[in-house]
Amino acid sequence: MDRRNFFDKDFAYSNGDALPDFDAAGVRDSLRANSKVYLGSPYRIYSRYRFRYRQNISVGFTTEKDEGEEFFRGSQKNFDFFSAHLFLRNVGPLKAMAIGDYSAQFGQGLTFWSGLGFAAKSSFTMNVKRNAVGLLPYTSVNENLFLRGAAATFGLGKRWDLTVFGSKKRLDANVSAQPTGNDTLDTNIQEVVFSSFIEDGFHRTENELGKKDAIGEQIAGGHLRYRAKNWSIGATGTRVEYDAVLTRNAQPYNQFDFQGKENTTMGIDWNVLWRNLTWFGEAAKSQNAQSRGGMESVAMNTGVLIALDRKVSLSMLFRDYGRAYHGLYSVAFAGGTNPWNERGLYTGIEVRPNRKWQVNAYFDQFRFPWLRYLTDGPSSGHDWLVQANWRPSKRVELYARVRKQDRARDTGFDVSGIDPLVRVEQTNYRVNASYKVSESVSLRTRIETIDFQRGSLPLQHGFLLYQDVVHRPLRSPVELTARFALFETSSYDARVYAFENDLIGLFSIPAYYGRGVRWYGMARITPLRRVDVWVRYGAWIFRDQTVISSGLQEIAGNVRSDLKAQVRVMF
Repeated sequence: MDRRNFFDKDFAYSNGDALPDFDAAGVRDSLRANSKVYLGSPYRIYSRYRFRYRQNISVGFTTEKDEGEEFFRGSQKNFDFFSAHLFLRNVGPLKAMAIGDYSAQFGQGLTFWSGLGFAAKSSFTMNVKRNAVGLLPYTSVNENLFLRGAAATFGLGKRWDLTVFGSKKRLDANVSAQPTGNDTLDTNIQEVVFSSFIEDGFHRTENELGKKDAIGEQIAGGHLRYRAKNWSIGATGTRVEYDAVLTRNAQPYNQFDFQGKENTTMGIDWNVLWRNLTWFGEAAKSQNAQSRGGMESVAMNTGVLIALDRKVSLSMLFRDYGRAYHGLYSVAFAGGTNPWNERGLYTGIEVRPNRKWQVNAYFDQFRFPWLRYLTDGPSSGHDWLVQANWRPSKRVELYARVRKQDRARDTGFDVSGIDPLVRVEQTNYRVNASYKVSESVSLRTRIETIDFQRGSLPLQHGFLLYQDVVHRPLRSPVELTARFALFETSSYDARVYAFENDLIGLFSIPAYYGRGVRWYGMARITPLRRVDVWVRYGAWIFRDQTVISSGLQEIAGNVRSDLKAQVRVMF
């Protein structure tokens, strides 16, 4: 039951009825005891302050309350999430120093990389190399992808850099207790264990609140880098410890996944520039109480970027990730979700025949030596993309893209014993056109279709058509952005993703699925100097549903809308 409709549903009396005595505290306690209701309001509240002095000093804090979470009452006496940082750069012998919440990124993201690591496979086929920046202040609202503590980078002469960092924070998890297993004195001592991490950051019900900050995490590590004129090499070492034991629900596919309380990861990364060639890579090894040792706990990737000609560039990347490699903070290039249990080779090319044309393409082939989720056997697959961009003038740009993904998955039919593997194929076709009507008005049109098939099951289709209008006058206090979209998909497997413009600090890439209409409009107003106000309203209108979502997210009807507002003051 939605708390917003509580009084309408359960306290509806006719005019002639006498109202009973109302015990607000009792109602609130009843709501808290029922884990099937959201305890807070349906509003999300987000605030951020940041002071920067040139590139040397950054001080700020971020607060957030998600939809359905309590706010300054009940279990939440403050914001549900609070983050703060003090960050210094190039102050005396310090190249960087972070106190509070921060991010640390090294090498190719294989040994240690906190924060987001976006997928490297895209139409930008040369962007397979990660550019680590070391320490950064943390200003996002993700409640997991950050470090909390202190870190510093020291310049040791002209060529050496040393970074040391430490972090201690609480994490959400599914926690339980079990006997210690060596309780010979029958003291009934139980050990705290958890079966999985919870990364959505929602604390809206008693059940979700019970998982909040359930386990403690401590991280200590360092990175040492030597820089020469045309090459550099670095070494990274980290140790992650939890105050509870991770014990997964044992399945054949996850028997090599990390379990236990601690994990140590060590790695070496390199970057070499020679004429028109860049060679980069990273090799890492993990070790813990459950480590199988040998090559199973080793991972490596290496690649090259080559300018074959002024008009042709080539990229290649090979990776070999052991099935027992445990990179708890790894976001390296991978065809699967995580950089372990995978071997593959990526080849990309970019051709620029003239100023008007550019063609990008890649082919990525990979193999998973061990089982994966929904894949009960070793498997292989490939992924390729071709995109052609045409820009006949400064006002017009058009591109067409085809992407094909082919990999194995368990059959969709009910069978006895082990599920046989079938091929899952998905092909995306896209045409995108951008046109600048004037100096202040731009139009963007996209048509995209998807064909999805799993084995011999029926072919699923997806379709999306949208029109964007962007009005950004040079000397006007008002900017406008709007989209109108039509979509239709046979199933969720044939969903289409599309980026949407959003407020500052937020990004949105929703999945369009079902059949209906999507529209949104956003206005940016500058009523005063150094003051900006954004207002964004959007709606999904489904033609094939009378009820949207399920459970506590259920909405009666076929319309789901959202309203966002933001104020930015600069001084």
